[in-house]
Amino acid sequence: MAENAEAYLRKVDGRYEFVHPAYDLKIRGPYVEWVLQAAADVIAQVEQTKTLGEIEELELLSEFDEDAQNGIQIDSLKYEGNNRFEVLPQCLISLGMADYKWVASKGASEPKKGFGERLHDMSLTRSQSWLVDQTA
Repeated sequence: MAENAEAYLRKVDGRYEFVHPAYDLKIRGPYVEWVLQAAADVIAQVEQTKTLGEIEELELLSEFDEDAQNGIQIDSLKYEGNNRFEVLPQCLISLGMADYKWVASKGASEPKKGFGERLHDMSLTRSQSWLVDQTA
């Protein structure tokens, strides 16, 4: 296991276990995709709550202190939060020599544009349609 790993996934007694020490989080389940999906949901909720808490704390501090820096920090956190939690999640996946674009399932029906256009849309893997040659 890598020394600088933030979290890890392993198989213990026939079940998958995801461990994230920074959150004191352990998720166990029979299928790797269930465990990773649960981990993503929990981590997203924790991070979103943490970001909203930081914004609220800075807003309270700015009420008592007329420091201009607090306003900039608040706007920065709000912008970062919107980019992280309101934008449709996308990632690049490498499987061997091929690169694929993954888009969260809620956006799979939206047309591709811009980011990663040359790549296969990995969100279509459930229907196996990503295997079809779409250039013909």
